[in-house]
This record gives sequence, C-alpha cells and structure tokens, in this order.
Amino acid sequence: MNLLVSLRPEEDFLRFDVQGQWQYNDALALAYHVKAVAVRERMGRVLIDVRGVTPSPAVEGKFLLWDRLRRVMSERFKIALLAPVDLIDLHARPIEGMASVVLFTSDRAAVHWLEGMAAAIKNPVAIKNPPVFRSEGQVAGKET
Repeated sequence: MNLLVSLRPEEDFLRFDVQGQWQYNDALALAYHVKAVAVRERMGRVLIDVRGVTPSPAVEGKFLLWDRLRRVMSERFKIALLAPVDLIDLHARPIEGMASVVLFTSDRAAVHWLEGMAAAIKNPVAIKNPPVFRSEGQVAGKET
C-alpha cells in the first residue's frame, strides 16, 4: 500500500487519517487494514479521513474505497468516510450483510453522526440523527 495511515483512538470511535497518492489496490489494502485494527480494538464505529489522498498520475478513475469498505466490513460496522465527492466511486453494488458507510464532506457532521450511533447503541430509546446532518451526508454521497 502506498498510503500513509495514522490512527487516533477517540472516545467512541477510531479515527484514521490517510495521506499520499493512491494507486490500484490501495483501497482494498486500506479496507483490510481498517478492519484489522477495528476488530483488534473492538470498535464498531470508524471515521476515515481521506481528504489528504490524491490520485497517482498513472491511475485513471475514482478511488474505490467506498465499495471496498462495504464489501470487507461486516454489517455491525458504522463507517464515516470523510472525502471529496469527486474522489470516491459511489456506485451502489447491493450485497447482503454490508457495513453502513456514509460519505461526508464535513468533519463535524461525520463526528456527530458517529456519536449519534454510539448514543443509540448505549441507549436504544434515544436514537438521534438530526435531519440537518443526515441530509448533508446524503447530499454528499449515498447511505447504505
């Protein structure tokens, strides 16, 4: 993998900051790396910030991270992907038992969504997903 990945554990989720030039197969390698760390740390909520990633000159197309995360991670994972919309491939490929991956362009909205997921798990009655943040994620990408 040609990307530099740093991990910062937060209170309710893991935060990955990714930088570098991506090449083919980096999305799959990154997805498996995130899964290994999340399983080891026993965390089901993950924020992946790929705003520092740029395509290599030899690469054509979009970064397939959204699809690879959905395929690699199980349905118990909730992943906030923080990225520019034009970098990520967002074509839906329906597969049973996929992780919930939501694309955000705002750090604040992504963190709020993950914290809302943590609150919902701790207290199932208080499921809070404000429409403002939810619609921002849906406008930026697709939610599964």
